[in-house]
Amino acid sequence: MWLYKLLDILATLSEGASIYLVVKCLCRCNRSRVFQIIPWIIIPSAIFFVTWFTNLGEYKAVVLTVFNAIIIWLCYKDTFINISVAAMLSMILIMVAEPIGTLAAEPFLHPMHVVIDGAFMVNWPLYIVIVAARLLLCAIVWHFMKNFVYKLQLRDLITILVDFAVMMMVYVFYYSKFFNGDPGYLNKTLELLMAVIGLSFGIHFLYTKNYHSVKAMREHDEYEILRLKEQHAYYQDKMRDEERVRSIYHDMKNHLLLLEHQGSNVEETRRMTETLRSQISDYENYYHTGNDFLDVIIRDKARAARERDIDFLASIHLKDSGFIDPLDISTIFGNALDNAIEASMKIRPEDRMISVKGDRIRDMLSIVVENSMADNGGTTVDTEKTDIFLHGFGLTNIERAVGKYDGYSTGRMQEGKFILKVIIPVAGE
Repeated sequence: MWLYKLLDILATLSEGASIYLVVKCLCRCNRSRVFQIIPWIIIPSAIFFVTWFTNLGEYKAVVLTVFNAIIIWLCYKDTFINISVAAMLSMILIMVAEPIGTLAAEPFLHPMHVVIDGAFMVNWPLYIVIVAARLLLCAIVWHFMKNFVYKLQLRDLITILVDFAVMMMVYVFYYSKFFNGDPGYLNKTLELLMAVIGLSFGIHFLYTKNYHSVKAMREHDEYEILRLKEQHAYYQDKMRDEERVRSIYHDMKNHLLLLEHQGSNVEETRRMTETLRSQISDYENYYHTGNDFLDVIIRDKARAARERDIDFLASIHLKDSGFIDPLDISTIFGNALDNAIEASMKIRPEDRMISVKGDRIRDMLSIVVENSMADNGGTTVDTEKTDIFLHGFGLTNIERAVGKYDGYSTGRMQEGKFILKVIIPVAGE
């Protein structure tokens, strides 16, 4: 019997690994660091206890599924749907390994079962085959689910609940014969049915839905990268144009002044000089942020804001931002200001305002973008959500760009304003 207890410990560890992999892929939010360890001590212990010290028999899978769901819920802050799916899917993974292992071993192993100390048990080589099948399934599941991005819906919970219920009915009927010591318990049809039910759902659930989600996300990312590259190229061209204009601006001012004095008695000359002066007057308000690329972005967005009757204020001193890639500068400021302009357009012209502040505070670059918006009564919204007002689409891209430099960004709505704060550690500090 000691050999079977040892093998059962091995089987229990493989079952624990199955649960661990599924939970790790579907439940990402631990309640604390302590809870990262607790489930993987309690759950395998419960499996071993139920197997050897209770008479639950074929019903142990149902009991363990409920128990695992409770433990997962206590240790993770994920949704009810994610926790329930994780508990049932991990048990399906555990159960489907047994008929697969049995079907694989049947042509080579006889007898399939033995009696040890009056207990009816599977032969020890079959134990090993089942464990190997489970570990192989774990590897396959990890391959498909390690980057699981599909957002589980209620219909997915219902689908897996139906699949789990059908599989449990087959499991109870099939293994009730085994646990009652019936030597004729082996039934290829039922084994094959259990394997097909479990694997068919796995293929649909793990591959189809997640594949389409990953594909959609990849296409979105590719579109965003293309858009940012186009924006980056646009600002580079703008920067070259600005440099050319700035290089001739002061000389042109002097030329206009001389022309005006020489032709002071000629009305046509005066009108010409006034027209030319008005055409270049915007360049007197050029922003000097300490980053040439950022100068162009701020100038471009300020012009766009003024054209829409939005007061635009900027106080930016980021001369130490040279380590940030221009594409990321474009992502951070371009998205923030585009969203700010769009949000400001939803209110009356006299209330429209955008403020941009940036400076170095000790070893951090601090950036704050504020804009007016429709007053929501001062309600503060969780900044981690990506569907905040009109800012949500750009916040994800900003967080991604800031994260490359070990920085972070937060945003909140407060008293008729949206406030975005970005903190980035200064490189080399």
